[in-house]
Amino acid sequence: MFETVLYRTISFSLGSGPRPVNRRSVLHFVAVAGVLAVSLLSSKNLFLIARQPLPADGDTLYLHRFDALKGALPRRGVVCYAPSPEISFETKKHYFLAQYAVAPVVLRTGKDCDLLISDFPGGPPQAVSTDGGWTVSRDFGNGLLLLERSGRP
Repeated sequence: MFETVLYRTISFSLGSGPRPVNRRSVLHFVAVAGVLAVSLLSSKNLFLIARQPLPADGDTLYLHRFDALKGALPRRGVVCYAPSPEISFETKKHYFLAQYAVAPVVLRTGKDCDLLISDFPGGPPQAVSTDGGWTVSRDFGNGLLLLERSGRP
């Protein structure tokens, strides 16, 4: 008896009597929900990969070598750079990366400046050339030296 009263109350409050269930719309809903669930589960690995930070590439590591050097350089001006970028593709790449790292200081490949950045990523040369009156002002490690002209020839 209670169920009959409850059924009549619900039927009355919804408007018309009991409506037939549309099986096609239920199947569409279940299909869409299933595709969505499978898509989310299959892309779980993509979400995990996207949350991991990317490893530093070689160029980024190369640029970090210049962090300490930039503090030792003047804020603006021209500084000489060795080796010459015309030697190989790698030295040209290193020259442009060094120019990017020390900007707004401008790098020049000649040796007529008061400061010279000696950049040898494979390690410093065995003997630093002192011709032209250059002395090592500071060694930053990893083949990066700052040379200073001790006197104009």
